[in-house]
Amino acid sequence: MRDFAKALSGVEYPASWLEGDGLKDRAVASITQYIIEIMARERTEGICEGIGQTYDEYFDMRRKARDIVRVFWPNVDLDEPNCLVIYPTVDARAKGRSARTPMRIGRALRRMYPVLTDSEVDTLVDRIKDDLFAKEWTVKRGREAEDFRHAYAHTRAPDQNLATTVAKKMLCTSCMRYEFEHLPNHPAEAYASGEFEIIWLEDRQGRIGGRCVVWMEPETPQPGPIYAVAEEAYELIYAALPENCGDFYDSDWSGALLKSIPYDGGYVAPYIDTRTKWLTDASPNYLQIDSRGEIDGNCYTGILGQDERPECVACGDRVHEDDAYHNNDGETYCSYCYGETYIHCEHCHEEGFREDSSTVYMANRYSRHYAETWCEHCTSNNAIEVTNGDVWQLDDTFELADTDDRVSIVQLEDGEYFLCDWNEVAYEMTELCNLGEGLSVSREALDHFNATDGNYVYIYNENTGEYDKTAVEHEEQASA
Repeated sequence: MRDFAKALSGVEYPASWLEGDGLKDRAVASITQYIIEIMARERTEGICEGIGQTYDEYFDMRRKARDIVRVFWPNVDLDEPNCLVIYPTVDARAKGRSARTPMRIGRALRRMYPVLTDSEVDTLVDRIKDDLFAKEWTVKRGREAEDFRHAYAHTRAPDQNLATTVAKKMLCTSCMRYEFEHLPNHPAEAYASGEFEIIWLEDRQGRIGGRCVVWMEPETPQPGPIYAVAEEAYELIYAALPENCGDFYDSDWSGALLKSIPYDGGYVAPYIDTRTKWLTDASPNYLQIDSRGEIDGNCYTGILGQDERPECVACGDRVHEDDAYHNNDGETYCSYCYGETYIHCEHCHEEGFREDSSTVYMANRYSRHYAETWCEHCTSNNAIEVTNGDVWQLDDTFELADTDDRVSIVQLEDGEYFLCDWNEVAYEMTELCNLGEGLSVSREALDHFNATDGNYVYIYNENTGEYDKTAVEHEEQASA
């Protein structure tokens, strides 16, 4: 593995430097996460090729890599959009905040981690800009069905922290964010009656940063809540509302018309996200929001006018929305059926099928062992079955000599196998040879050494039960 601690090699620094002296640590946390991801990937590749570090060596390197970012303590400055502000040297760190200097993001990363490749630096620069700096948003608006469908269902920009209220909501929590491919139309397309306008944001990659539906028919337009991925996105949409727009807390869509899209005994339509949530069948072409209506708009399934409660796709029971669970396709499950069908992978934090999941064991840096539930993809790529049938995180397993098998760190601790100190390969206990110098090696490795070194051999000491290193006496030495 590359020396990710190279920037501070041989440098002593006080522990107080790792506390940040009151500086914000958002950039520190993000960059630490990126570096650890690279290190973990490199160690996994090394293990697969038989050249990985030992467990202790890896975690020592990881600790030092974390220290580096805290010694240089990078931060963002809104006045320097392409830079990180850091302590440029260890000497500068000792001088305090006055010595902090803006530096181009890529150059700052190389200053802290000179072993990064060009490709890794480019990737990290993009991620840092995406996560930490203000995005370049484009405000868009439209009234066509495609505009509503796109703003609701297209790929979202990454989420950031957002202080939510009933008028300001996280885009990732919207029940209408799915594609609803099982329906003939996206429910939001019902807003394309000509009376509503959708205002939304897109970043440079075309990802959605926020949206707001506004009923434009009244003299004072009535906005729905703003859904956004970040405070900045919320502020931009709020600023883009019509000049004479009313306040959400006073909004009332009573009398507004939605397109009538009959389907399966009901109507394809969205959850009505304002005060009045009932609708009536006003005409063959329209539904009208009406507090005395017979169609309940307080439903998240995309179909209004059927039984008000959604139906579990697994068992068919009707489910109160407060007790409903939704998979990634927007399908509704009761709590029991969802738990029987899906898991949330503790490795990638994505949804996966329970029948394909695995219990994966692992150890932390303090040698505490624990288990997580992983999806099939993460298990296939980051875990392996060991000789006792358990599935372990690949990083916590070791090659078993002369086989294609691997053993876990627990099997080593329990004495089922031992790890040869000379080659980091696991062996059966019958192959154990203890050396007088405190190392444990395999019979195979010991025999190879004795046969090839020429200067020393290890000889068994019956009194200690160990092998002592003994110099070989050559002929010229004997004749002398």
